Parts: sequence; C-alpha cells; structure tokens
Amino acid sequence: MDANTRFTVDAAHCQRAEDELYAILRRQDEAFAARWQFRTSSNVVVKIARAIGILASLFGIALTLAFLVLGSPEWAVPPDPWFLPIFCASLVLFCRAPRIRLSLQTSVSAWARRVSEKSCRRQAATFVSHARRFAPFEAHYDFKGSLLIYSREKDGRHLVWKRDLRKYRDRALAIRGANVTAIFRRPGSFYPPMVILQDGSDWLTRVLQEAGIASEAEIGINVSE
Repeated sequence: MDANTRFTVDAAHCQRAEDELYAILRRQDEAFAARWQFRTSSNVVVKIARAIGILASLFGIALTLAFLVLGSPEWAVPPDPWFLPIFCASLVLFCRAPRIRLSLQTSVSAWARRVSEKSCRRQAATFVSHARRFAPFEAHYDFKGSLLIYSREKDGRHLVWKRDLRKYRDRALAIRGANVTAIFRRPGSFYPPMVILQDGSDWLTRVLQEAGIASEAEIGINVSE
C-alpha cells in the first residue's frame, strides 16, 4: 500500500493534540495502577500475613496471661508484664489493618495521581513542542510499503523522520485521538516511541491496518483535569 496525506497544523491543532496526548498517557498510567492495585497474588499475601499476625497476637496474649496467672514452670523464663499490652496493641493493629491499609492507599494514590498528572502533561507538551514551534505548516505523511515518512512544508519541504512500521506489527498498540495517535510498543507501555499528528480523515486507520498494528477506537477527551 502506497498512500499519502497532507493537512495544515496550526497552534490550535497543536493544543488539541497535546490535550489528547495527555489524556492517552494518563489512561496508560491509570491502567497500570489498576493492574497493580488489584493483583490477586498481592491481596492474598496481605490477607495471609494479617491472619498470621492476629493468631500470633492471640497466642502471645493467652500465653502471657497463663504464665502471669498460673505462674511459670521451672524450665520457662517468666514473661515480662509489658508483653501483655504489646500483644494487645499488635492485635488491635492487625484487626484494623484493612482500614489502615485503605487510608494509606488513598493517600498514596492521591499523591501518585498528582505526580502522574504533572509527568503526563510535561511529556505531552514535549511531544508537541517541535510542531508547535513551527506552526503553522503543512504536514505531509507518505506510506510506502511499510515505511512511514513525515515531512513538514514551510519555506520548502523538510524531512522530519522516517519510521519502519514492521517492528511494531502484531505487538504494538495505537491509541487514536482526533488530532493525534500514539503508538506504544506494548498495550501496557507508558512511553510511546511514535506520535503521529493527524486530521479528521481515516488515512491513518488504513495505514495501521495495513501495517498490522492494533488500534483502539477514538477515546473521549476530558481536558478539564
């Protein structure tokens, strides 16, 4: 398949592309956080550790009380009276662990979200900065075989980059907005090695299909965050 397209990229297009990229990057970050938070093996380990902690605390309380009330056998070392409040405190701690964990997760999640928002916004701005610096200009994309060629026309036509899409076949994921598409090496990746400006045509959709790159339908963009 040999095909080409061209369209005008102005400051407004760059801003829309940046907002869409930000939303795409945030989506990838949130998907990773969700996979980590609800990983079954992690939750099972936490529950087992909590159960062991509760049983150990109960055993410690019972053993300490038994030695203090009934007395210690000759072969045993008498327990310190301070062991009782320590075991009681640990029992309360392990019983309240889910609530404490939830509170910590809420605080950590809020902090991680703030960091992710700043990082994704900065990355999105960086990806679009080159186009923004030269806008307005005519963007040219040519697809020949498996090679995608991006050129910029302003005071003459200048090659920006060439990319062979074969290396992304059958393993990459393209997430499409209305003004930009980001191609990730894996569906769970954070950083897109390719960012492609686009207009409202279906040209890029056909190119991705021809190149064997999976793509997701256009996502809704919320730039109010």
